[in-house]
Amino acid sequence: MPEQKKTWILVKGTDFNPGRSLSLGQILTKPFEPSLPLFPDGPLPIPETSIERSYQTGVISSSCTALGVSFGLWAEVDLLPVSGNVGGKRETSHDGKWEFEKLEGEITVPRLADVQEALEKPEIVAHLQRIKFDFRKRLYMITGVRIARGARHGSKVSKTRGGNTTIMADVTAAGVQLKVEPEIDVTRENSEEYSFEG
Repeated sequence: MPEQKKTWILVKGTDFNPGRSLSLGQILTKPFEPSLPLFPDGPLPIPETSIERSYQTGVISSSCTALGVSFGLWAEVDLLPVSGNVGGKRETSHDGKWEFEKLEGEITVPRLADVQEALEKPEIVAHLQRIKFDFRKRLYMITGVRIARGARHGSKVSKTRGGNTTIMADVTAAGVQLKVEPEIDVTRENSEEYSFEG
């Protein structure tokens, strides 16, 4: 059986309390919208012995994404001292930083029998019957949660634009050939930093 890569999803918002819709054993139809679980009265029972807990303190997580696009257009006219260029540049950067006094983690690996039992629940059966002809739909079981306590967040978005135009010409003749060539350059930078004390 191929190894499954763990995927952590940062939910939209910070209003979800642990132990409710975001809890081990809960089933979601949309992983980014945990406010709509299939088991609103509580998740599947997870044996305490199969839950692995951990924590980190003094956590700092930051990220930076920068996207730059530059373009240029230059031209030459044969037989004449004519040259010119038009250029521009646009940059956008997103900086975000999270700080947590404590970051707790809970992870479990469900047994095959637990998954099969979940698929027999009336809520799951009813949902699967509604989407049985839509093969793109999936169900998601929460097998790990991270609980942030004492969180602080800051973000910054910056945008810059620039342009230039240069043209030199001696138009004393006509019927000459014009050469035009575009230049485009796209750069993207991503950086992440993560640290904790204990």
